Amino acid sequence: MNAHGRECLVTRYGHHVANIVLPDPNDRHVVAVAIASNTPVIVTLNLSDFPAEALQPHGIEAVHPDDFVIRLYEEAPEALVALVRLQRASLRNPPKTAVEYEGTLRSSGLPKLAERLASHVDVI
Repeated sequence: MNAHGRECLVTRYGHHVANIVLPDPNDRHVVAVAIASNTPVIVTLNLSDFPAEALQPHGIEAVHPDDFVIRLYEEAPEALVALVRLQRASLRNPPKTAVEYEGTLRSSGLPKLAERLASHVDVI
């Protein structure tokens, strides 16, 4: 990852850790990085680990991956469908039909995205 996205590496976030209270103290670094990088959204399957009342003072919200991708879809549906098409086409082991891909999205915890993409199955 560092070789391909060096500008995405966040450093100097440690001083924020002590001021963060979460159900699991081992997750505090995630919020600290978001604060240090001025990132307003943490995308996570573990929403209960990042309660809104702990994040709000920092101007951050935790969002489920399905909801995050739906936001992207709503902002630019054609662009998201194009990305999905590219991602599905890159699958080799095993390759998947559009319908199989949609099923994989559902079983991977992205049912809203799968539902939205159902109307685009002919182009993905």
